[in-house]
Amino acid sequence: MIVAAAIKTPDKVWTLPRPKRHDDIIRAMVQAGASARRTGACQGFVNSEGEFLTRGLAAQEAFICGQLPGKAKAPPILMTEDLW
Repeated sequence: MIVAAAIKTPDKVWTLPRPKRHDDIIRAMVQAGASARRTGACQGFVNSEGEFLTRGLAAQEAFICGQLPGKAKAPPILMTEDLW
């Protein structure tokens, strides 16, 4: 189950609790002196197991877990707007 938006950098996974979105994480990163535009930064989500998932893998997991009600199939990528 998808529990939070996240941004993975080479040295850390940045996340904030829902209903925070990726732009909220970017602001937190900037305040902490980090850059979300750095090479290797990837937007995605964290699941209930604490694993970072890319937007594509997160879409598959959200669909399988029933987090996308009313959707006939999983979207190619997951957006926070799809969940909260």
